[in-house]
Amino acid sequence: MAHEMMGGFFGHPPPPPATAALGEEEEEVVEETEEGGHGGGVQGKLCARGHWRPAEDAKLKDLVAQYGPQNWNLIAEKLDGRSGKSCRLRWFNQLDPRINRRAFTEEEEERLMAAHRAYGNNDHQQE
Repeated sequence: MAHEMMGGFFGHPPPPPATAALGEEEEEVVEETEEGGHGGGVQGKLCARGHWRPAEDAKLKDLVAQYGPQNWNLIAEKLDGRSGKSCRLRWFNQLDPRINRRAFTEEEEERLMAAHRAYGNNDHQQE
């Protein structure tokens, strides 16, 4: 490959070859600081990066049932390697049973298409 001969793109070395077996995931562990570095949180707390595992989802559901969908830092203390922000986002974006996962009805689809025809892709006002 050309970039290997050049030492990688823009002078950066090429990434190391993948060593994990298929299906295995590596986690990047980042130390959080009170100043909000990489997600904020309690200083010294290690935060696991990567996909949520089914056991973590189950534990998060149990904790939300116990404490309610609030006090995310308290909930995160009981989930090793996860921040309050990560728990909150996981709950409200994926796990909350109030999430409507059904397909749009024809009426909803038509309303969306009409709004797109009227306003386009812009999500802000043109001045």
